[in-house]
Amino acid sequence: MKSNIIIVGFLKELNDSVCLRLSKELNMFYANVAEMVSYELINADEMITVCGLDYFQEQENKVLRRISSFENTIFCFDYNYFSNYGKKYFENSCHIIYLKVSEQKLDKIIKQNNDYKTWSSAIDVIDFADRNKSLENSCDATVESDRVSVLSYSKKVKEYLKSLYK
Repeated sequence: MKSNIIIVGFLKELNDSVCLRLSKELNMFYANVAEMVSYELINADEMITVCGLDYFQEQENKVLRRISSFENTIFCFDYNYFSNYGKKYFENSCHIIYLKVSEQKLDKIIKQNNDYKTWSSAIDVIDFADRNKSLENSCDATVESDRVSVLSYSKKVKEYLKSLYK
C-alpha cells in the first residue's frame, strides 16, 4: 500500500496550505519538493556556471531520489517539478492528487493579485489546457471544488483517501 501523498496543482499557496493542513490532520510529514531541492542545492546558478548543467541535474536527481524514499509524507509539487520528476521517482510510493481549479477561477485570482506569483510559473497561463489535461491523465485523482479554499480542498482530498480504504 502506498504510504505517501503527492499534491500537485497550479496554485502554489493552495497546494502548500492544503498539504500543511492535511499533514497535521493525518499525522504525516510535510515536504515541499521544490523548496527542499533549492535548500539542498543552495546556489544552483553558481553550481551550473562552475560545474555545468549536467552536473547540476545529476545532483538534483540525487536529492529527488533521496526525498522519494521518505515515508508517511505529503509531498507538495508545483507543475514543473511534477511533470519532470513526479512519476519518475514518486509514483510507486504515492497517491497522486491534482488540485484542479478552473481556468476562469485562476484567471480571476491572477487579476485580483495582479501578478503571476500565485501560479506555479507564468507560462501556465498560456499552457493551461495542455497542462490541465496532462495532470488529469497522470494523477490518480483529480479533486475539484466549487470554492478555492484550503478547507474545501482538504475535505475533498480526505474523502478521496477514505474511499481508497473502504
